[in-house]
Amino acid sequence: MEANAALRVPPRAGVPSRLPRAVGAALGYGSLAALLALTGLLVLAAANKLTFMVPANPARFPSWVAGPLAHSGVTITGRGFVFALIGLSGAYGVALACHRSLDRRVVVAAIGGLIALCTLAPPILSADLFSYVAYARMGVLHGISPYIHGPVAIKHDAVYPFTHWVFTRSVYGPVFTLTSYALAPLGLTATLWGLKALEGVAAAVMVAATWSIARRLGRDPLPAAMIVGLNPVLLLYGVGGGHNDVLMLSLAMVGVLWVVSGRAASGAAALVASVAVKASTAIVAPFMLLGTPDRGRLVRGGVLATAIVAVVGFAAFGTHVVGFLVQLEKHQSLSSTSSWPETLSGFFGHIPAADAIGRAAFALGVVGLLWATWRGSIDWIPATGWALLLLAVTSPWLLAWYTFWPLPFAAVGNDRRLLGATLFTELLFLSHRLPGIAG
Repeated sequence: MEANAALRVPPRAGVPSRLPRAVGAALGYGSLAALLALTGLLVLAAANKLTFMVPANPARFPSWVAGPLAHSGVTITGRGFVFALIGLSGAYGVALACHRSLDRRVVVAAIGGLIALCTLAPPILSADLFSYVAYARMGVLHGISPYIHGPVAIKHDAVYPFTHWVFTRSVYGPVFTLTSYALAPLGLTATLWGLKALEGVAAAVMVAATWSIARRLGRDPLPAAMIVGLNPVLLLYGVGGGHNDVLMLSLAMVGVLWVVSGRAASGAAALVASVAVKASTAIVAPFMLLGTPDRGRLVRGGVLATAIVAVVGFAAFGTHVVGFLVQLEKHQSLSSTSSWPETLSGFFGHIPAADAIGRAAFALGVVGLLWATWRGSIDWIPATGWALLLLAVTSPWLLAWYTFWPLPFAAVGNDRRLLGATLFTELLFLSHRLPGIAG
């Protein structure tokens, strides 16, 4: 493969638009306003009182959960939520189509406003954030390793009634666990909202990294940043839910930025940090290796960063630190009705080996993508996006935040098929879940 294969890109990227500029501007700015208004509506409704939007304790909604926007007076029904999410999806598409008619400063301000709104929301659409808080309090306040025990070990703690996966040990790496440990001594409120703030900052960093990568590769950075920063699933489920997938992807994209900027060792270190938040981005490593001219520095940087993480992890947690990988594998043995293997199995009258078929399809797909990358048939960044999409859709346990894993790679990879497949996967997942919310 040629040394500069990773930098060979077409001069234009993004979603096409042939609208007259005045019409495009009116539609584009209107869509940005709709995104802000509808997101604000959902955030305020979530903070107002206990509803389906905050799957916490079914009988309690304390101020440390409701957050700074509590008692807003805004309410919304399940059906209203569904219509709002449909409106957000439509506005997102219109904004992307009209990107050439929009002022960059206005778009950046809109992205910042959306991230801020979702950061100020209580933990919406998922209870995982309470598990993060529980693991942190287990280790710091109770001296119990989250890699050995689940939150059931701290039944007397104030966060326990809000935690759903009480028997599940932590599936997250030492970088994320130690970061959450730093917040635990500050109290329950500070831990929860500190983690929310961390994901909000991570989302902003991801958008900035996406912008910089696109510009570095000679592409228009505006549509790339919009694809990531205006995406309703990433905003509501990722930032709104406080999921560490946002931090994981943010560190991975910083790694990509440093690699395409000629800082291979630093890029590898950032990717190691990403994997040490959540192991899903480990699949990025072989593609980064194939696509980087300076493989020696990449390997040395990765090995050094891995050694540092290992030393710190073993010092903090002992040999139990590797338990998060074992627990992650057990977690992937679960199945959900939203997953593609289960959906296809049900469609064909239940296929007994659906999960095994999904895993085989993932393995074959990744091998094919690595082969194509090595031969120079596909650039390593979109190839990585396809691999992450395969990881999500072949997983027997599919969640909303898995569906945006390929999104930043699609945004900078100049592969409209990857972008279309990623957005289609998001819509398919939502279409499966929304009827239950609408009642």
